[in-house]
Amino acid sequence: MEAETSLGSSQLQIRFVTKQEQYSVPDAPFAVQASISTSHLNVLVNELIKESQNAQSAVEFDFIVAGELVRTVLGEHVSERGVSPEGVVTVEYLERLPAPQPSDCLLHDDWVSALHARDKWILTGCYDNTLHLWTVKGKHKLTIPGHTAPVKAVAWVNVTDTLASFVSASHDQTAMLWEWSVAANAVE
Repeated sequence: MEAETSLGSSQLQIRFVTKQEQYSVPDAPFAVQASISTSHLNVLVNELIKESQNAQSAVEFDFIVAGELVRTVLGEHVSERGVSPEGVVTVEYLERLPAPQPSDCLLHDDWVSALHARDKWILTGCYDNTLHLWTVKGKHKLTIPGHTAPVKAVAWVNVTDTLASFVSASHDQTAMLWEWSVAANAVE
């Protein structure tokens, strides 16, 4: 509780920097409370952008100090990273982007440990000892339970419109050469 109280009353000198020129602000130090949160840093940067560039819409930013994203109040982050609060603390900011959303994915029952794509086919090897054949559009064609341990490597050898050959290697210390009849969707 005492640490929070001392953070609330102490100040830090900070300078904002960014590599995204469209969001640059004047290079001047600012005095802020050590207890400032990232949401308040966000408001401050957006106000500075609005003043210097006449921008209307607010942008969400992430902040980096000492090479790490700030996820706590600034004073705590600075203290935990060993940054001296006596000098001007450089606070880098960058536009916060949403987490990536998977668009097309090939669903497997276990981890994929090997993958090779060629022409219009994808070959995967998994930790559940199986091989899978897919179209590049993501349609599952065939599951091959050919090994007794995780498949660690796969590679296409030859692919034609009617016949394809590929090799698989496993943690069971075997390598197998396969021939796949595309029309019959069967392997030998």
